[in-house]
Amino acid sequence: MIIYSALSPIRCWCLLMIAPSPMISTETITAFQSDSFVESIGVNTHWAFTGVYSNNYATLRNKLGESGIRYVRDGTFSDVFTRANDLYNSFGIKTNMLTGRWIPGYWPAPLDPTQIDAELNDIKTLALQTVAAIEAPNEYDHSHGPDADWVSTIRNYSMLLYNKVKADPLLRNFSVIGPSFGTFETYHAVGSLDSYIYYGNQHMYYWTYWPGFSGFDSNGSYSIDWFLNTLAPEQSPSRKPIQATETGHTTFTELGGISEEADGKYTLRILAEFFRRGIYRTYKYELVDQALPDREGFFGLLRNNLTEKPSFRAVKNLIS
Repeated sequence: MIIYSALSPIRCWCLLMIAPSPMISTETITAFQSDSFVESIGVNTHWAFTGVYSNNYATLRNKLGESGIRYVRDGTFSDVFTRANDLYNSFGIKTNMLTGRWIPGYWPAPLDPTQIDAELNDIKTLALQTVAAIEAPNEYDHSHGPDADWVSTIRNYSMLLYNKVKADPLLRNFSVIGPSFGTFETYHAVGSLDSYIYYGNQHMYYWTYWPGFSGFDSNGSYSIDWFLNTLAPEQSPSRKPIQATETGHTTFTELGGISEEADGKYTLRILAEFFRRGIYRTYKYELVDQALPDREGFFGLLRNNLTEKPSFRAVKNLIS
């Protein structure tokens, strides 16, 4: 097995396979142009969040441009549209538009399907040139608030979103990504959305495990085979392509995390292995550590003080 250093670039052609041993093998190896691999790499941002994202945009946008990453995933807020246009005009970076506006009030709150038209109109009028795809809402099973019939809500919302996108002359050519969920039970409860998505949606986290491990564990870590062969068909029985709109490791070692050095190596392995397994695009969670006192605050490619983690340098060198 060839081990790539987190600091070493992988150039030109990427086979993205476990390297063969010196012994003769008849196994067919598929080669890919490196640019198609780079096209599969994205990162989550939160430009509308207060704190490190809003206070340090100039530095963060420059680091993002330096990384070579071509895609980000973020919500449909006015601040995001402003940043999305700047990133596109400056670096050619496109944004996966994550939809889902709520009934006014304290979050978590129920989704408000009556706002879909306004949301799509904002995308068209404020950020059309920046759009990579349009995504149904994020992990509604974890954020539905007092919505007692939330399974029906997210199912109907996703169907309505797709139909409105496809009926719009300016949006109809954009791909629609299905909603993401936090548990197998939710994917099963919501059921097939095959006719209303171009891509299935998975949040593939591994916590303390390496990306290629087999099986599953009680801490919520599952193998790639499990995601692809057990979870994905619940949303798309026809096996439509998948986008992993969140993945990665936290470096909060006190709970479910790994060292920064390991994260640098595992981040590359996730990107390569997901691509090898046919996942269309993988969005690392996330660009920069947020000032949160638990594992949720340590998923970034950059530390909260904006210095580079090994994972940032690894991705930058990989792309270059």
